[in-house]
Amino acid sequence: MSEISSLSDADLLAEVGRRASVQPAFREQALAKLAQDEVRPGVTHTLAVNDAPASHPVNVAQKPPLSPEQMTELLGALENRFNYTPKHYATTAFKKHREGITFDEVKAYLTQDPKLARTVYAMHKRGGEPDVWGRAGKSFLFFEAAKETCPASRNCVYDRQSAEWLKQNRPDEHFSGSVEEQCAEMNAGVVSEAQWRQMEAIGKFTLDSWEWADSSDIISTGDARNAARDGVILNVYRLDARLHLPGGGWRAVAKGSET
Repeated sequence: MSEISSLSDADLLAEVGRRASVQPAFREQALAKLAQDEVRPGVTHTLAVNDAPASHPVNVAQKPPLSPEQMTELLGALENRFNYTPKHYATTAFKKHREGITFDEVKAYLTQDPKLARTVYAMHKRGGEPDVWGRAGKSFLFFEAAKETCPASRNCVYDRQSAEWLKQNRPDEHFSGSVEEQCAEMNAGVVSEAQWRQMEAIGKFTLDSWEWADSSDIISTGDARNAARDGVILNVYRLDARLHLPGGGWRAVAKGSET
C-alpha cells in the first residue's frame, strides 16, 4: 500500500490499466485510494448508451444518406467479411449464431435504412471491421468485429463528464474524448458486458487490449465497466470512468429501426 500512497491519481489510473490482469489486488487498493481522494458528484446524462440501440437523432443520423460510391464500398466490405469470416471468429458457434441469414437480406435492409447504413459505414471507416452478428427482431445487429479494438477508439474516458473533468483539472493530459461522444457522433451503441462475453465465447477478441462495456446503468456512480481477457479468463471490473490508456478502447454496435 506504500507504493499506492506515493503515486498521484493520474499515475494510479495508468498503473491500474497496466496491472489489471496480473495484479487484481493492486487494482482494488488503487481504486479505493482514488475513491477516497475525490468523490465525484452524480452524473446527469443526455445520451443513454444502450444495448445496441436503434438510431439516435444525433450527428450521423442528421447527415445525408451515403453516396452510391460509399454504399458500394460498404456493401463490398460487408459481403467479403460475411462470406469469408476472419479466423479469430470463424467458428462453428458463430456460424450457428448467424444461421439462416443471407447477405442479400442484409443488403436489402441497409439499402432501405439510410441511417443504419451511415452508422455501419462510420464503423467501417474507423477500422472497426463491422460484421453482421445476427437478427435483432425485424432488423440486424452489427458489431465491430476487429480482433482488437480499433485505434480510433483508444485512449478514451467513458463519459462526457469525465472528459470535461479532465479538461478542467488536467489540461495537459492527452486523451481522445469519451465513449459517449464517439457513440453520439457515430449514432451507435457500445457493446454490453453480455455481448462481450458472448463474443469471447464464440471467438477470440481483445487479446492484447481491454475495452469499455456499456455502463449506462452505473455511470452515475462515476464508474464504468472495463472488460479484459486474461488467457481463458474473462474479467469485467468497475473502474473510474476517467481512466484512459492507449491499450483500452471500445466496440460499437448498431441495429436499425424495427418499424
